Amino acid sequence: MREVSVTPGMSVGKKGLSIRAKLAAALLIISVIMAAIGIMGQLALSESIKKLDEMAETTIIGNMMIEDLDTITAELKDIVSTFKTGN
Repeated sequence: MREVSVTPGMSVGKKGLSIRAKLAAALLIISVIMAAIGIMGQLALSESIKKLDEMAETTIIGNMMIEDLDTITAELKDIVSTFKTGN
């Protein structure tokens, strides 16, 4: 089998792919792996943002409930003091 040029600088011969072709294949595999890691990172970030949004919503509702309880407590104190004074 003679050496056949695949693209300029890359050839296939008796010994298999040239070093440049092997390096190009390795770099392609590495870039595909890096892209997959990036996509998984984006998905994880998206899930984290959703969870943070839910936590913020829960905190807002909790704060509103605390404010309502404070208002009710203040009104109950007024009622109790009214009964104590007899007015």
